[in-house]
Amino acid sequence: TILSLSSADHKPDDPAEQERIHEAGGTISKPCAGDVLRVENQLAMTRVLGDFALDKHIVPAMADIIHYPRKSSAAFVLLACDGIWDVMSNDEVATFVSQRVSKYQLEEIASQLLDECLQRKSTDNMSVYIVKL
Repeated sequence: TILSLSSADHKPDDPAEQERIHEAGGTISKPCAGDVLRVENQLAMTRVLGDFALDKHIVPAMADIIHYPRKSSAAFVLLACDGIWDVMSNDEVATFVSQRVSKYQLEEIASQLLDECLQRKSTDNMSVYIVKL
């Protein structure tokens, strides 16, 4: 059984994120027709790790923290860029990793996941960390 425990995506179309960004002095807009909503005409996410070009008050590296009992069935934690989440759902990624975790090293699974996202035509940055519990 694959159990996907995840947080909600932090994207510019989320009303709570829109309010937080506007209160911090930031803007959300579509730079051009057919584009997605972006923070400060740049990012399609509202919280980031390591993107130092934008004000940290507008796009903080502030995660949602969810506590699960250690007895939960979680076997790994996965942190990834939006280039992965743009083409795969949380459940698809959980299934992808779970099906490989007994056969491959974690770095091989990460590489295979990136290849799968490229095959699905991801056009955004892709990085992934897989931590086995």
